[in-house]
Amino acid sequence: MIRGYKKTEWIKDSINIFSVKSYIICAFAILLVLNVKGQDNLKVSIDAGYGTYQFDELKQLQTDLSKIYPEFAIKPVEQFPGFINYSASIEYRVYKDLWLGLNGGYYTTGGRNHVADYSGEYRLDIPANAKRLGGQLSYMFPTDKKIKPYVRLKGGVLLSTVKTEEYFVVHDTDSTSTNYKFKGTSFWGEPSVGLAFEPVKKLFVYLNAGYQFDWKGKLYKEGDEPLLFQSGDHVRVNWSGLRLSLGVSFRIF
Repeated sequence: MIRGYKKTEWIKDSINIFSVKSYIICAFAILLVLNVKGQDNLKVSIDAGYGTYQFDELKQLQTDLSKIYPEFAIKPVEQFPGFINYSASIEYRVYKDLWLGLNGGYYTTGGRNHVADYSGEYRLDIPANAKRLGGQLSYMFPTDKKIKPYVRLKGGVLLSTVKTEEYFVVHDTDSTSTNYKFKGTSFWGEPSVGLAFEPVKKLFVYLNAGYQFDWKGKLYKEGDEPLLFQSGDHVRVNWSGLRLSLGVSFRIF
């Protein structure tokens, strides 16, 4: 029978975000290039939110892997659920209420196959994460009210990593573990709408809702060895899905 299982390591590591140094370097680089003059022309934003992911192919791979030891009745107990994500951006006012900028983000989710009884335990964890890099264009509709609606379009590159971490133990006898890592690159786009609230001058709290569209990325092991189904088709990662976020932005110049 299957007994309760602990949270996987990919949840513990989910708060991993891009290095703060990277954003500081980006900010100074943009300042130097644009030679910012005047007031309220540059803003930095950070947010956290929830995303869903269309991992149909990874789910199928996970189901296939659960059948490699049919005598153990292994079951998929977690299949790449929606999870918390993080992002940050820096934007420059190019014309009145039109903003152009750079953004980065971090996604994570995972799957698990598991079975255990008095004689031993089998566990296969499949953590997945992605670093998102790109540009964005935002337009905030002019209004004198504290709450301001806006539209935004983002797009860029996704750098995905998927691991398989297999653990097999026979109680009081032996244990083995096998780990593999696969990487993939893909492109993405995300239209969204939102509301920004200005409680004090130069500070905004915003709520954003959008949908990310991905061009599926093939996964490869080190040495460019592709991850394949038994049919010979490529296994691809797809982070497409709903994006909801809450964040703050600061106008610093």
